[in-house]
Amino acid sequence: MKRKYRKSPIIEAVCEFRFDDEKEWDLTAPGLIYNQIKREFPNKRQKQQYDLQIGRPKDEIAHKIEKSGITQFVSNDENNLIQLGEHFITINTFSPYNGWDNYLPKIDIGLQSYFEIINPTKIKRIGLRYINKLPFEKSTVELKDYFQFYPNVGDSSIDNYSSFITGIQLPHENSIGTRDITKVMLNSLEEKKQEGLIALLDIDHFTNIGIEIDISKIKEWLNSSHSRVIEIFEACIKDSLREKFELIKE
Repeated sequence: MKRKYRKSPIIEAVCEFRFDDEKEWDLTAPGLIYNQIKREFPNKRQKQQYDLQIGRPKDEIAHKIEKSGITQFVSNDENNLIQLGEHFITINTFSPYNGWDNYLPKIDIGLQSYFEIINPTKIKRIGLRYINKLPFEKSTVELKDYFQFYPNVGDSSIDNYSSFITGIQLPHENSIGTRDITKVMLNSLEEKKQEGLIALLDIDHFTNIGIEIDISKIKEWLNSSHSRVIEIFEACIKDSLREKFELIKE
C-alpha cells in the first residue's frame, strides 16, 4: 500500500543508467548535454573518480587504478543533481524529498538529453535506489519494536550490540519481463554530535547482469520499480515508525 508521510525519512534517491561502451566516448558530450539542461541544472562542476580495474594478462593478476572525470549538473537549490560520466548517467534528489511525481520528470530531463546527444544503442543496467535515515532519541533501541526486518540472533544473550548491519537480496520479475534484484540493507550510522541511534534503511532495485532492457520500456520499468521499492519499504517497518513519520491519512 502506498502511503504519504509529512516527515519523509528519504535523504537521497538515485536513478542510475549504464550504457554499452562499444562506441568511443565523446569528450564534448558533457558540454552539449549542459546546454540542454542548464535551465533546470545551471551549476556545473567537475569531480574525479578512481576505479580499481582487475585483469589477468598472461596468467598474472593485474591491478590498475584508472582515473575518470565526472561532470555534475546541480539545481540552484542543490536538491537535485545529474552526474555524467563515460557511458553512464545518474539523477539524484535529496532531502526534502518531494515525491515521485516531482522526481520522475527530473529523471526524464537527464535521460532525454543523454539520448539526444549520445544516442546509445543498449542499456546495460538500470538502478533505482532509496536511502532512508531513521533517527531515534535513545542510543539503545529495541529494533523489533520498529522494524519487521532487522538483525535477529534468536534466543541469545547477544542482544546488546552498539552497531549493526544486515541485508538481503530479493529476486523480482518486473512488469516488463526483466529479472531484477532488490537489495535491502539496514545498518546503524555514526555521526558527530549524535545522541540517539541512527539507522539507515537502504533499498536498491536494479536489473540483473546480462539482461537487456527495451529502451521504449524505460518509463514503465521506472514506475514498476518505484512501486517495488515502496512495497519493500512498507514491509520493513512497523506502525510505530509510521507514527514518527506522521502518516497522512487520506
